[in-house]
Amino acid sequence: GAVTRTTTFTLDVNYRGDINNDGIVNSLDWSLMNAKWFSNDSGTDLNADGVVNAIDFSLLNANWFKSG
Repeated sequence: GAVTRTTTFTLDVNYRGDINNDGIVNSLDWSLMNAKWFSNDSGTDLNADGVVNAIDFSLLNANWFKSG
């Protein structure tokens, strides 16, 4: 007889901009980013260029309301 194997994988998708890791990019993440604006906070510096600014916001905004 034939043997069949089924494997199921669950992948957690963390979108760039989900700063608080709650599974959705939303105003809570923006609030965290806004509190660190113009700082070098690595948790909100999404492009890792050393400063939290409009570039990081554009990355967050590109994933607005995406969830995973």
